[in-house]
Amino acid sequence: MTISSKINEDQQKILEKITSLEKRISNIENKIEKTSIVAIQQANNFENYIDIRRMELEKIISIEDSLKAMSYKDYRAVIFLFKKYYKNNEGTYPIKLVGKRSYEFFLNNKWNSDIYGHYIMNTLCYNFQNLFIEYNKIGENNINENEFVLNQQFIYKLSEEKYKKEIFRHIIEEIRNF
Repeated sequence: MTISSKINEDQQKILEKITSLEKRISNIENKIEKTSIVAIQQANNFENYIDIRRMELEKIISIEDSLKAMSYKDYRAVIFLFKKYYKNNEGTYPIKLVGKRSYEFFLNNKWNSDIYGHYIMNTLCYNFQNLFIEYNKIGENNINENEFVLNQQFIYKLSEEKYKKEIFRHIIEEIRNF
């Protein structure tokens, strides 16, 4: 074997390795690009969800919607506001049904596990209860004494465990329907 044939053979091996490396780099770049696209899509979807946390809904939900909801004086009040406030543009909610009695809720840009849904149920009822308390005042918002008492009875029920479970069942039913 001559020196020139040895050089040609070595050059051929180098070219084959370069070609192999280029293919591998191309595959890696494609995977990174796909992963980035998925991450961006997930980040954009996260922007559309409202966190399930304790908050002052009276700063966000209008008085008109709150009074309309309170006029139902049953689970429909919570469902009305839940649909109006927590449903995003894609028609989804910040609550996922993972199993028969296992849920996930959106908080701090991530999905959190909530077995049996106690956190979700207690947080939503707490938020809506405080919202209704804020607007249930005699002499304001066309609320008379009789209306005030009926509203207070409904508001108080939002702290009862049995009633919170009933409301939570209706919320889960709403989520299943979409």
